[in-house]
Amino acid sequence: MRETPMLRKPWTPPRVRLILLVSFLLLAANVFDTFATLAITRIVGISEELNPLMYALLAAGPGWFAAVKIGHMLCMTALLAWQSNHRRLAWIGLCAVTVIYAILVTYQATLLLLVPPSGFH
Repeated sequence: MRETPMLRKPWTPPRVRLILLVSFLLLAANVFDTFATLAITRIVGISEELNPLMYALLAAGPGWFAAVKIGHMLCMTALLAWQSNHRRLAWIGLCAVTVIYAILVTYQATLLLLVPPSGFH
């Protein structure tokens, strides 16, 4: 009996609506992460930002921090969303980053709920 080689399935990209939905969720999570980081660092002090670049931007001021953080993610998300219609790896990357941000947002929301911001306006 002759064996037939396994044929590789061609990449079927997700619908554009799904790509846009995942991109929107990622950007919303990034905006929440930005403002939660600003709130948490005001509560516990600036030493809580572990990324050296973001630490320097946070020390320069919250406006610089937010602009660079949101701008960087906006560019990355747009690139991944655009490529998701053509490349499987870009779609996997977009989904993976969204899941990572969902975990981060859950952690930060829990932290903000457990540590009430006394004296924070």
